[in-house]
Amino acid sequence: MNKSIFSAVGILLLLAAWMLSGPGTKAGASHPQETKADKNVVKPIMKVKVHISRGVDMERFVSVKGQVEPLRSVTIKAETQGRVIKLPVNKGVRVAEGELLVALSMNDREARLSEAQAMVISAERDLEVTHKLVKQKIKATNQLNSDEANLAAAKARLEQIRWEIGNTVIKAPYAGVLNERPVELGAFLQVGDPVGTIVDDLTLLLTAQASQLAVIELKLGQQVEATLINGVVLKGMLSYISTLAEKGTRSYRIEARVANPEHLAYTGLSATLKLPVGKSVAHKISPSALGLDALGRLIVKGVDEQNSVMVKPVELLRRERDSMWVSGLPMEFKLITLGQEYLAVGEKVEVIQDDRS
Repeated sequence: MNKSIFSAVGILLLLAAWMLSGPGTKAGASHPQETKADKNVVKPIMKVKVHISRGVDMERFVSVKGQVEPLRSVTIKAETQGRVIKLPVNKGVRVAEGELLVALSMNDREARLSEAQAMVISAERDLEVTHKLVKQKIKATNQLNSDEANLAAAKARLEQIRWEIGNTVIKAPYAGVLNERPVELGAFLQVGDPVGTIVDDLTLLLTAQASQLAVIELKLGQQVEATLINGVVLKGMLSYISTLAEKGTRSYRIEARVANPEHLAYTGLSATLKLPVGKSVAHKISPSALGLDALGRLIVKGVDEQNSVMVKPVELLRRERDSMWVSGLPMEFKLITLGQEYLAVGEKVEVIQDDRS
């Protein structure tokens, strides 16, 4: 009986030892084999279509949205008071430089003019007499000084009334269109009241706001081409670049002058300005070849001599119906045209020549 018990206990101990050691040994042995197998798995090489793109020299432009403005526009205001007695020009009429726009009543100005002239004559005579008396030592020198001051004051009053009378006649400061005329016959004007707005449209201004990156490439005197909202194309010269940026937009005002000898009504129209800023190597590519990087820049993918994937940032130069012209690439570039979406930089690929090549 003792032998049977000892035999049973021995069998149980052996069975327990086998159960504890057997599965652990197998798991420990198989794990390295599985890891080694995983490492030996070869990732298949992606096949991509590649087109050998050859660049061409192309004019590069800065394009900005703007508008057409007159060369100058001024609101004329009354410089003396009076009642409107003449309005020879209606609004919308073209006027010459110096042409009469408004005439004001003289009121008592003619009488004041006569009085001022008489005062000057009297002061001149008094001064002449005093000169003689001083020479004869009948009058003191201080009387001479007083008479000279009286003459100067009389002349000043005369000039003042002459200036006032001159301002009763309001004329066009330059040739242009009387665009506004807010007064009518019989109206009484005070100093500073507006009487009309003259617009000079013989020369037009193309104005726009250029970005910080664009403005550094612009030069005074360069050619500007503007396409108006109605399709008309105007050409001029860049005449002004602001030194300071606007606080809100951080953009710079630019102006170009355009001759308008026929006085065509372009003022106020929207325009797209194109300003050439040099030449670049340009490549014509399909829009599908473009992508964006993490910074939001336009990129394309290509392959190098070892058929490794590389990324190049590009700049859009021009859009066409089914293609785009970009800069930023070398004169010859192996462009991936199909399959680029799933490729990482440096990844090896199998190149299939695009039929366009």
